[in-house]
Amino acid sequence: MKSTTLVVLGLAFAAIQPVSARDVRAAGTSAASPPALSVECEAFLNRVDRCMQTLGTDPSISNAYRQNLDVARSEWKSAPDQALIGNVCHLANDAFDRTAANAKCEQEEVAVVTH
Repeated sequence: MKSTTLVVLGLAFAAIQPVSARDVRAAGTSAASPPALSVECEAFLNRVDRCMQTLGTDPSISNAYRQNLDVARSEWKSAPDQALIGNVCHLANDAFDRTAANAKCEQEEVAVVTH
């Protein structure tokens, strides 16, 4: 179980690490307060968090991944091009589908058909 947790954590952060706010800051800066994080990014970060909670990680691992999620959330909020960050989060969420399926950390949706 512990190795599965570490694999899920590693894959989740591999998806979010390549594009940080630092990578998109060259697009410009904003004098205004940082905007709210996009719906796509909040959904992705919350999904990773729920997955890790489902796997029942030990406290040291839980604290580490939560800190990484908080860093990603903060950096993404401060990025000037929120549309780009939203697209990155959408792609990261799609890439996480396979990770979540392999880790079995999400319940499969069951369609109910009524007549």
